[in-house]
Amino acid sequence: MANVPAIAVQASVGLKLPPESIESYLKTNIHYYLGSEERRGLELFFRQVQQLGLAPGRRPVRFRDPLEWERVPAPSMPVRRAVE
Repeated sequence: MANVPAIAVQASVGLKLPPESIESYLKTNIHYYLGSEERRGLELFFRQVQQLGLAPGRRPVRFRDPLEWERVPAPSMPVRRAVE
């Protein structure tokens, strides 16, 4: 969630929407919790992607404990700048 403001600014250029609108959408309209239904859907998605040859191998989907995420720093990801 810490990167949402930067993501909103970056997306606002291509979408031609105010960053505040995008940030609000990302914070209020999308939930980031994976319950059992979301996990089953994600596992189905990965199986289908692998069957289509769009992802290598048949590796099982592994989920990390949400509490573990709070203890591990997020990887740094470069922010792409829009070309004007």
